[in-house]
Amino acid sequence: MGFFKIFSDFFESLFSHPSSSDSKNRSELKKIENDLKSLSLPIYKNGFLLDGIAEGFYLLYKNTPPIEEILASTICQEDSHRAISYCNRLIMTGFAADSRKILEELSYENRKTAIKEAKEDSHIYEEQEKKLEQILKIVRQPEFTQINVVIAKLMQLYDICRFNYFSALKMFIPDFSSEMNIENVVIKSVPINNMETMFMDMYYIFNNFQITNTMAKAIIALDSLRVGYAAVDQDAIFNHLKKISYALRHIFSTSTLSKLICLSKKEINVSLQSAEYTTNAIPTYVEHLKKQFEVDTQQIKTEIQNEQVSSDINRIFSNDEMEILNGYNAEMNNYLQENGINTFLWV
Repeated sequence: MGFFKIFSDFFESLFSHPSSSDSKNRSELKKIENDLKSLSLPIYKNGFLLDGIAEGFYLLYKNTPPIEEILASTICQEDSHRAISYCNRLIMTGFAADSRKILEELSYENRKTAIKEAKEDSHIYEEQEKKLEQILKIVRQPEFTQINVVIAKLMQLYDICRFNYFSALKMFIPDFSSEMNIENVVIKSVPINNMETMFMDMYYIFNNFQITNTMAKAIIALDSLRVGYAAVDQDAIFNHLKKISYALRHIFSTSTLSKLICLSKKEINVSLQSAEYTTNAIPTYVEHLKKQFEVDTQQIKTEIQNEQVSSDINRIFSNDEMEILNGYNAEMNNYLQENGINTFLWV
C-alpha cells in the first residue's frame, strides 16, 4: 500500500497546478526583473547585481564626505548647544531685509543705546516689546515654518552621507581603496541575496527624500556661517549635491530599492520600514528670542542703574581717590557674559 502511495504522490506533483497566489507572486517578480533590466544603467540580471550598482555606491562614496563635514560641523554636531545655535542662525537667514533691520535693532547694544537716549524708559521698553512681537509673528507664519521641514531633511541627508558605502564597494571590488578610481577596474557581479540587509538599511534612510534647491542654499548658508562667505566653494557644493541626487534618483530610488529587496526575498508582499525625521527648530528659536529679550532687558536695566550710581559717586566725591575692591567687577562681568551660556546679571 505504501508503494502505491509514493507513486500516487509523485504523479500528483507532476500534474498538479500551483496555487493562484504562488503564480501571481512569480509573475510579479518576473515583471520586477524586466523593469530593472529596462533601466538605463545595468544594475541587475539573473539574480546578480551589476556594474551600475557599484557605480552608484562610488558616486555616493566620493561626494557625500564634503556635505557630511558641513552638516557635522553645524546643525548635526554632537554639541547640542552649538547645533541649536547654528539652527537659529540658519533661520535668521530666512528673514527679509526689513525684518533683519528690526532684529538688528533688538540686539543688546542697540537696545541699550536706544533706552539710554530715550526720556521715558517705559515707553521705549514697550516699543521694543512690540518689535519683538513683530518678529515672532513673522516666524510663526506657515511659509516661514517650512524651514522646519528643510532642517529635518538636512538631518536625513546627514544620515545618508554617513552610510557605509566603502563596505558596499568592497563587495564589488575586493581590493577597493579610497584612492582608487573605478573607471578602468574590473567590477564583479554580486549575488543579490548578499546585499539584502544593506538595501533594507538604505531604504530605511533614503525613503521620502530628494535634494531641492532650497536645501542646497541652506547648506551653502551653513558653510558660510561656519567658514565665512568668501571661503565657501559654492560650485563644488552644487556639484557634490547633483551627483548625490543623481545616484538617489536613478540608481537607488526607493522604488528600485524595494524591487531589489523583493527579488532578494523572492516575495512581492514585503513590509518595509523607514525613518521619520522631524525637528522643532522654529519653536526652539521662538523661545530663544523671548528668553534672550527678557535676559537682555534685566541686564540693561541693571547696567544703566550701575552706571548712574557710578556717575553719582564720581560727582559727589569728585577727584578723591577710591579704594579698589577686588572681586566681582566690570571686567569679570564682561568675561562671564562672553563665556557663559546665558547673559549674567550683576548681583
